Amino acid sequence: MGRNCLFLVSLLVVIGSGCNRSPRDYVERGKKFFSEQKYEDASIQYRKAIQKDSNFGEAYYELGLSEIKRQNLGDAYEALSRAVGLKPTSDEAKVKLADVCLTIYLADPRSRVQHDRVAEVSGQLLAKNPASFDGLRLNGLLSLADRKTKDAIGYLAKANEVQPLNPDVITGLTQALIADNQFAAGEKLALELIQKDKTFGPIYDVLYSQYSGSKDWRTLSRFWSPRRPTIRRQPLTF
Repeated sequence: MGRNCLFLVSLLVVIGSGCNRSPRDYVERGKKFFSEQKYEDASIQYRKAIQKDSNFGEAYYELGLSEIKRQNLGDAYEALSRAVGLKPTSDEAKVKLADVCLTIYLADPRSRVQHDRVAEVSGQLLAKNPASFDGLRLNGLLSLADRKTKDAIGYLAKANEVQPLNPDVITGLTQALIADNQFAAGEKLALELIQKDKTFGPIYDVLYSQYSGSKDWRTLSRFWSPRRPTIRRQPLTF
């Protein structure tokens, strides 16, 4: 009987300690798991925080980030949409939501809701600050997806001035310049990025499509690195 009573008391203490955790406690636990790249465990903690407080905007935001890492873009979209609704002044949440929307739209151009959400967020950012890097980047990449080459070049070139040699910007700008018959300018930017980061796979994809089967492949091979990962075909890295 004594041992049974001790077990029951211990169990009640454990259960009670869980019940006493605040939404903030769960978010902090989730962040710890996230920093350890345990994204599934992080998502579980964020969901527990939301169960405690369904209006806790930060929990939805952090959940969105962990779902991005888990490549669950549908869940990430829902979580970040909720985060933006609860934290309408958070540009950080809006940018992450727009990145997810852009990725979904690039995978399926019929996703007009996501297209319009990207345009809305980029418009808000640029209205607040005409030199907003993320506003320019999002507008440029969206224009490129919509085959508005001149607009894409304009926005992405400005974004590159604000934050030079950002991989996603340079990849998009290189594609836009090549589409606009400005191969030399696009090649120059691409090779500058490769010199800075030989491991960023997508920029190799862009040049490979131009060099493949021609003597110009030797130009790219000079920058080849055994550390470069397998070629990826992902529109964004965030």
